[in-house]
Amino acid sequence: MYSPKNLLTLFLAIAVLLTWYLAPEPLTTPDTPGNNSDSFMTHFKRSKMDLQGNLTSIFTAERVDHYPDDDRAELVQPRGTTYHADKPPWQLRADRGTQWKRNNELILKGDVVAHQPYPDGKRFSRIETEETRLQLDRDYLETDHPIAFTTERSKTTSIGAQAWLDTGKIHLLEQASGHYEQ
Repeated sequence: MYSPKNLLTLFLAIAVLLTWYLAPEPLTTPDTPGNNSDSFMTHFKRSKMDLQGNLTSIFTAERVDHYPDDDRAELVQPRGTTYHADKPPWQLRADRGTQWKRNNELILKGDVVAHQPYPDGKRFSRIETEETRLQLDRDYLETDHPIAFTTERSKTTSIGAQAWLDTGKIHLLEQASGHYEQ
């Protein structure tokens, strides 16, 4: 008949076969477009100059991940400064961001602050929000989140806004209020 050793071997074989048969399929993550990074950089810094050799912008980020499927970059701690010959520089920061190369658009999220010091106090010099979309070729900013525009003597807040950074024109969308000092 069967010896205890043979019974144990048969039992183990059945247990292995049942485990293999009843085990769930391994989880796989399908390759979806836009989710596979092809490269990353840490401590990224880029400077741009015009044709005369004048510095026009500096951009830095703690980390940049590039996704070739939709040609976008995910940014950690993005910082930027743009220079103009006749205006003070714009300084920009956020916790994170996404940039799409196809339309030169940048979405910034988390403690977004843009600052351009104007000593005359007439133009807004500081913008604060939690999320904004920038169209870089047009110097245009928009958001549907709470936003504050500050000058040396005023503060204007709104839920959502559109701003043309080159002219200083702003369009407040909802619940706008302002505080002005003389």
